[in-house]
Amino acid sequence: MIRKSILNIFGLLVCLIACQDTGFAQLPANGTAGKKLVKTASSTPLSPADIKFEAGMSRLNSRSVNTSATEKLFREGLALDPKNAKCNYGLGRLAMYDKKIGYTEAISFFNKAIATNPKYIEALRMRGLAYSYNDQHQQALRDFNTLIAMKPDDIDYLCHRGMEYFELTRIEEARTDLIKGYAKNPNNPTALLLRAMLDDYNGNFDIVKAACNNIINQGFASNKAFWLRSVAKTRLFDFVGARSDLKLAESSSHFDYADELETLVNYESDHKNAEKSPARRFALACSAPLYEYNSQGSESLAGIELNPDSIKHTQYMLRSKYGATNREQLIAVMKRLSEQGDNAVWQSMRTRELSKSSGYRLNLVKQFDKQLGDRGLRVWDLCRVIYLCRWGYRCGYLTKDEAFALMMPIAAQVQKLCGGWKQVVDEYFIGKRFFLGEKEFAEDKHRIGRTTGRLMNPRFGLPKIPWNTPLGVAAK
Repeated sequence: MIRKSILNIFGLLVCLIACQDTGFAQLPANGTAGKKLVKTASSTPLSPADIKFEAGMSRLNSRSVNTSATEKLFREGLALDPKNAKCNYGLGRLAMYDKKIGYTEAISFFNKAIATNPKYIEALRMRGLAYSYNDQHQQALRDFNTLIAMKPDDIDYLCHRGMEYFELTRIEEARTDLIKGYAKNPNNPTALLLRAMLDDYNGNFDIVKAACNNIINQGFASNKAFWLRSVAKTRLFDFVGARSDLKLAESSSHFDYADELETLVNYESDHKNAEKSPARRFALACSAPLYEYNSQGSESLAGIELNPDSIKHTQYMLRSKYGATNREQLIAVMKRLSEQGDNAVWQSMRTRELSKSSGYRLNLVKQFDKQLGDRGLRVWDLCRVIYLCRWGYRCGYLTKDEAFALMMPIAAQVQKLCGGWKQVVDEYFIGKRFFLGEKEFAEDKHRIGRTTGRLMNPRFGLPKIPWNTPLGVAAK
């Protein structure tokens, strides 16, 4: 998936206008990308290599870039001066423009430019962005820290660093940088984008939409702002507007948004087929940790658009993860989970002499035993039973009425065991940590944090569903 990392896509126009420190391409009134040459660092006469660089940048900043001719100019400059920092920087910029070359090659050119001139601010900035696009966030963080040391009052460098903290799931540090940037200029586009990212993480979709509106209304074209606004509009049920923004995001970059469009379609179908019964909505919400984690809805039983591909994929998931290929096998799996599941393993570990034992799972038991007590991983197992009911309906193994008949007593057990939605979400993800293992959990930490933030949002998340909703069935 192109955007597994939310920071991976400032877009083509960011790379085209390096002289604008905001990280966006500014659009004039007619909506076409503005042109501006990179400023030379001094007023001294240009060297022959620098003249080649200026000519190459003029081509690179034009509407239609001839990459071969542009590369030739930069390489001619290096032939005249093999250590020319500007020409290496130009080749790095070209590599970021041409996806056939890629970010790794761009970084190597920026490295050469910085080796010649360690204080080459624009090369440091673009290398930081290239590292970020390449999912090398620790290296990007290092470059933006260097830039902040050189220009402590620069809002853009501060907020770019905040974005790297965000990608590294250092959320509080990202918020600190945002607060500092906002104090300097609350309308700065980079600060607004960081705010949109953080509020998307916490499910404040109306704020995300407002921040992206501000960026776009200032005349800055960022496929990332269009994409984040599309996400917000989707979750605010403006599906027409969300589609329009995905098209704008695609038109302002060389990325496609097929996965994002599929997510939009799934949420639209989920909302269209939303259950009206409060009791059924409560039961569906018990499986929301998994569904939100997978960017799927919990208003309807399916949670997605049912089509041959989605049905086939769900059948594959049931077969590969649970060994269930029909109704009888599915019901047997659900019975096993509801009676034993991972909780049985957890409970067996509790009986060991934990002070003398170690290992990832045993350490989790030590860490959470006091919090979970005799419940252990019961909530985790029960929530899984509910989402398996939903999967069974998707696959045609269960009718709608059969699925809810199986789900409602399980939901009643969850309601009886827990004191609110926060406890459900917390205990579900303790179970997921136990299930995943140490490495997989570390890789999923950001996604789990975002899922939790969205689910617990008081205005758009699970708290909208009253915890004491009457379910009409007894816990079994």
